[in-house]
Amino acid sequence: MVTAKKATVTPDRLRQLDLFAVLSEDTLAQLAALFTSEQAGEGQTIFEVGAEGTKLYLLAHGTADVYGGPIDAGEPPIARLDKGDVFGEIALVREDPRTASVRARTPCTLLVLHRDHFTLLIASAPEVRTAMESLASNRLLQDQAREDASQER
Repeated sequence: MVTAKKATVTPDRLRQLDLFAVLSEDTLAQLAALFTSEQAGEGQTIFEVGAEGTKLYLLAHGTADVYGGPIDAGEPPIARLDKGDVFGEIALVREDPRTASVRARTPCTLLVLHRDHFTLLIASAPEVRTAMESLASNRLLQDQAREDASQER
């Protein structure tokens, strides 16, 4: 289980992320206030493919591995996440099950945006949804390209 511990993000830090760079100061301030924090220990599963996705994650500290299927399937990771990476957006935006699994490679501090907070935010700042949808679409295209390449081998 991922445990809670206090960490925060500032509007200036959010602006440094491509996903949020175009947002206004007011929107960034609203967004920063909505993030909560969680800790994941080394080797701990953050989420599994197929699970309901109710959170977006920003990796504040540590590294994590992304798997295209269940972690226990024995397949190698398909990507590595580092400080500043955002993940979990596909399930949050599209309200679909998780499309990948993520496990902490090292102890991680995660900043978390819950779906209910995301829903409130996009009601007043629709540009946030547009930015998240763009990231989700790009990630899905990358996943499809990776799957296609693996089938060609």
